[in-house]
Amino acid sequence: MIPILQHEAYPEIAPIAAAVLKKQFHNRFRECIDMDIRKIFLAAMTLSAISVSAQSPTDLPPKPNNPQLAAAFEQAQALLVKARDPAFMSMSVTNGSWPCNVPNLELRKLAGALSDNEDDAGMKRLKRLSSVNLNMRQRVQVKDVQIVPIKATCKNGKLDGPLEFMMELTRVLDTAAGMDVSEMRTRSRHSMTLSAGQYLPGAPLTVVSSQVSMKRTSKNPAVQAQMNAQPTADVKPPLTAFVQYQSEEKFAATTVSISEVMMAGAKSSYFTSMHEMTDGRNGESRSYMGGTLTTITPTKNGLMHGESRGLPYKMGSFDVPPSPPVCYEEGEVILASKCEAN
Repeated sequence: MIPILQHEAYPEIAPIAAAVLKKQFHNRFRECIDMDIRKIFLAAMTLSAISVSAQSPTDLPPKPNNPQLAAAFEQAQALLVKARDPAFMSMSVTNGSWPCNVPNLELRKLAGALSDNEDDAGMKRLKRLSSVNLNMRQRVQVKDVQIVPIKATCKNGKLDGPLEFMMELTRVLDTAAGMDVSEMRTRSRHSMTLSAGQYLPGAPLTVVSSQVSMKRTSKNPAVQAQMNAQPTADVKPPLTAFVQYQSEEKFAATTVSISEVMMAGAKSSYFTSMHEMTDGRNGESRSYMGGTLTTITPTKNGLMHGESRGLPYKMGSFDVPPSPPVCYEEGEVILASKCEAN
């Protein structure tokens, strides 16, 4: 079973930044593989403070040469177009009840709707590495989950064949030992193909999601005062489309994620990440702002491994310098003058 992990990073920053940073992940990938968080944070804060040149879909990255990655890239773009139609993202598109008795936990695993205490050992390790690398203690609780079927069939009491459903849930992200709490309500549409209740390798898995609401509070009066004083960014709910092809190999996945943010009076801005395998164990993740490549990160066994490089780029009239390289070894940041991970 291949769940998707939806995770809100950096909940303490401005709402627009948190919205842009919200991404969707495969269970063997983490947020730093998908995007250079530092640059996305800077981009989001800049978008909320200045008027930038409008971006259009032509500002997306060029079509990849890898046929499977190119197919995923085109599917993600098509999903964003469909998701702009409120009817496509409506919770009322349900096609009745589930065709067989599917345990709630099984549905939530398929949808990636698990709290920290429900994760398996592998996911707990990934979250621990994430907290260490970001120097942030955090706990995630999922509540008020609604999952309704659009298309589903069963065989021998198990979900089997094409599966499509809508989900709405609230994620509570608790940071700094309970001092800061972020509650984000999201709605998503999922599509996949199963065999005897298990994800079918080689078939596309797609998710498109939108933020419904977000609430942030702090037990620190000074921090809460800063939150209250922050201006509300005039931005439409961001959309994120995620497409993945998982092979028979445990860690081999082709993945594309495109996030679309629209400020008032401007065309959409796009933040894209792509991951492709170079062999059975090793891969490469690339992040883009508009059509500009901003980050290259090698991976091994589904984890960041090697030197991640942040490239210089322009945002409006601003020149963003390259970020210092970061060395990873099996997903963990290594402080070394020379990155020797292989």
